[in-house]
Amino acid sequence: MNKTLGASYIHTQQPGVLGYVIFFGVLLVASVFSGLLVSTGNFILIALLFVMFTGVALIAFPVALLVAVLLAGIVFSGLAEMYLPVLRHIRWAAALGAVVLALIALFKWMQRDKKTFAANKSSAVNITPGIVPFWIFALLLVCVFSGLLNTGLSIETLIGLKGYFQVAGILLAFYFFGLSRKLSTRFFLALIPLALLQIPFAMHQYFFLLPTRLTQDAARHGVVAPDVVVGTFIGTAGGGGGNAILASLQVMAICLLLALWLHGRIKLKTAFIVSIVCVVPVVLNESKIMFVMLPLVLGWMFRDFLLKHTFKFMAGILVLVLFLAGMFLFYAALPRAQGKFTPEQYFSNSMRYNIGSQGYGTLKLNRSTIYPYWLDRHGANNIPQTLIGHGPGSSIEGNSGISRNTLAGEKYAGVGIGLTSGSSLLWELGILGLGVVIALHWAAFVQAGRLVKLNVFSPTEKATLVAAQAAVIVLFLNLPHNNYFVFEIGYQTLQFLIFGYIAYSAKTAASAMREQTP
Repeated sequence: MNKTLGASYIHTQQPGVLGYVIFFGVLLVASVFSGLLVSTGNFILIALLFVMFTGVALIAFPVALLVAVLLAGIVFSGLAEMYLPVLRHIRWAAALGAVVLALIALFKWMQRDKKTFAANKSSAVNITPGIVPFWIFALLLVCVFSGLLNTGLSIETLIGLKGYFQVAGILLAFYFFGLSRKLSTRFFLALIPLALLQIPFAMHQYFFLLPTRLTQDAARHGVVAPDVVVGTFIGTAGGGGGNAILASLQVMAICLLLALWLHGRIKLKTAFIVSIVCVVPVVLNESKIMFVMLPLVLGWMFRDFLLKHTFKFMAGILVLVLFLAGMFLFYAALPRAQGKFTPEQYFSNSMRYNIGSQGYGTLKLNRSTIYPYWLDRHGANNIPQTLIGHGPGSSIEGNSGISRNTLAGEKYAGVGIGLTSGSSLLWELGILGLGVVIALHWAAFVQAGRLVKLNVFSPTEKATLVAAQAAVIVLFLNLPHNNYFVFEIGYQTLQFLIFGYIAYSAKTAASAMREQTP
């Protein structure tokens, strides 16, 4: 029987005298250290101190800590960056909380009942519960090996490594905490209220922040005005933003709504109305990846239904085409610092910096030219780094800190070798690293599809697994579009929530099938 984890993982044996001495010694040191930090008057240090003690308190309630990490990653870190930059380092709290989650998960693994945690495999459906965590661990090994091979344990390597796994504790929490099935399903269903939460912030950003970016100076610096519409995700009033993450969340929520309808959990009217509401932020932020995401995920989810009903299939295609055409015309009419575009100009401009030769923004390369550029500098002339890359963090480019000391900052400044996750992975981890990431997404996709076919899940759980499989498609489409897989905490929080839920469901299925076996 599954039990929700509360404070039950804490050892119940009373500590001896030495335990009390150690406890009060640590408390004394922490008190002195805290007093010194408070005396500095540094607001950020004091805030981090508060977060640290809050995190320690939440160790006794790891489920609450998991909720806090998810909210910090998806909601608070982005809002702080946009509206209260002095608190932008709140993302560190999410990362630290995820580390604590990982430590608790490790403790649970050490305390495990080997029969309960065994990675059972059913030959009938080929369920291997640990396959998704396996590929995450494989990616960690590739990162470490690449870093040691190139720069050793340098600060650049460590920060680059942190960029990949800063909230990986979410996956470990799902896999090892022993959450109840009802609670884990609620975590996934939370994608819908999170998507609805984006609407007021997206509306404010569109009507109040976007007009401030319609200046000639913004035009000279390649600022795209609608990029400021990011909801609760990363972005700044004067720079770019994670509008593709917002689009990804909204598409995931729409998939979940439709999956719940397909499995009879909600009415079609409810699914349709809430889905239309979820589309609003994406319409406002000019996230063109929506034109690829929506047809692919809907086509995959409804593939069986559409193949059996040809007329409805054609009608659905027509409705989708009209909807996307309407979005395209709206995108073309969005205000921008560079002046208004006709639909023809908008389409031509989009093609030039996506599959043409024009650089993306102020960069030399775009989403298609980055790959020939990488190939010209690797291949037979540089086999080791073709296979294993230049080390984690080497594609990071910026104006301060380690960003200036990386390969991108020193040798390829302004080129854009880290424009997308695909190119970043090739430069940082080589073909091997990119292959592992592709295998990770494929394993999660296949696993979710196999789980849906099992009779051990309720209709609601099956709906969430259908949506989870569609969400993996969304995550995979982000790899050639943006570089969020490599460093962005909001995107990674969503990512590890999806992967963690699939891994948890696989472990649950294996346990249920074992109990059914006579």
